[in-house]
Amino acid sequence: MLREPLFIGIESSRADRFPQILCLTDKGGTILSMNRRGQDVFCCPDESVTGWHISDLFAPSERERFVAECARTVDGAGSPPSPYTVLDRNRRPARVLPVFTPAGEGFWVNLVEIDADAGRHTPDMRQTLLTFMDTFPQTFFEFDEHGTITYVNHHGLLEFGFTAEDLEGGLNAYDLIALPDRTRAYQNVAYRMDGRIPACHEYTFLRKDGSTVPVIVHSVAVTKNGEATGTWGLVIDISEIRAAQEELEQMNQTLKLVSTLTRHELMNILTALAGWVDLAAGVTTEPDVDRYLKKATEAAGMLRKHLDFSREIQQVGTAAPTWQDLDAAVGSARSYLENGVQNLTIRTETAGVRVLADTLFDRVFYILLENSLRHGKGVTEVRVRVEGSLIVYEDNGCGVPVREKKRIFELGYGKNTGFGLYLARRILAVTGIKIKEEGEPGTGARFVLSIPQDQIRFF
Repeated sequence: MLREPLFIGIESSRADRFPQILCLTDKGGTILSMNRRGQDVFCCPDESVTGWHISDLFAPSERERFVAECARTVDGAGSPPSPYTVLDRNRRPARVLPVFTPAGEGFWVNLVEIDADAGRHTPDMRQTLLTFMDTFPQTFFEFDEHGTITYVNHHGLLEFGFTAEDLEGGLNAYDLIALPDRTRAYQNVAYRMDGRIPACHEYTFLRKDGSTVPVIVHSVAVTKNGEATGTWGLVIDISEIRAAQEELEQMNQTLKLVSTLTRHELMNILTALAGWVDLAAGVTTEPDVDRYLKKATEAAGMLRKHLDFSREIQQVGTAAPTWQDLDAAVGSARSYLENGVQNLTIRTETAGVRVLADTLFDRVFYILLENSLRHGKGVTEVRVRVEGSLIVYEDNGCGVPVREKKRIFELGYGKNTGFGLYLARRILAVTGIKIKEEGEPGTGARFVLSIPQDQIRFF
């Protein structure tokens, strides 16, 4: 995440001198202005491009992917993790790496031309670029194929405690990376120099005084006559983010401990309460007292369900997502059922399918099966199948009334605890899986799980 906008305060004339494509957009991605380099590449004056969406500059086949990636990264003002194709004024494709930078109520979008031949830039253009970089409140650098640093902007020298004399004396980029990260940095640069996809990576950098700083590095290969000759990069200090993450993690651990201890004590109290109620029921002969004791037992049972739910919701997202066998998940869910499963036929067309999901993925199908048995009014058959990147769950029950289709996923809504489908949605959301109910009332429930394309595999 960029805490300080790179381009805030840059006048239009200075943006026009920037030798890369630069667009100013609002938060929705609508272009407000474009610098001269962009106008030249796309052969359109500034006023004609105003009002376009930034994705309109990209090849049609890549627009949907670009918009999806932007939605994931724009809050953090980072770069989408892969390059894209734009079409220049002659409809020829060119590869660019978009870098987003917050600017007031919108963003500057720098389309770094990663396939551009560095040799075509004149010395004047290079000097203009370097002068421009010196105004940035973030670190820009350049190093050659051997790792020797050939340029660091003014902010970078101050940030890491070096001087221009240090730079002239010879600094190697890899020496500024903490030892545990150094081998990985060598490999990442080698991949990039070999023509592989540019990306961003996290490292720990070393300042001149020996102190360390966590950073994210965005970088691209510099080419000359088609050969990689070095690397250009942007370094973003993420110390504040790391500190906030650590503080949040400590708070979460404290809350988790308090929650666990409280739940444990309440469970002990409920166990004791259930015992005393059973003893009382065994000695009373009064119908009214017996009725009250049954109500107390029901209330205790409801409280136990609330405590069970608090334990389950606490586990969501605590472990890294894993590739899970869909067939096994449905089978596991069936094994959890206690009532009504003897009369239930489950037909699956899920063999050979794996889904990247939270470790509680099988719990989703348990919840769906339990809902079918509890609310379906005589459900005898359930079918689970895969259609492309969709998982479809259907039963032959009474279905879901139209007015309830959206509300059934709300916390507390429903005829039982109101926890089940809310929990299912939370489990799926960990990896971006969406769920909705699309069945026809009277013919059965139909839940559709939409899996991101890169999170489902077929074997």
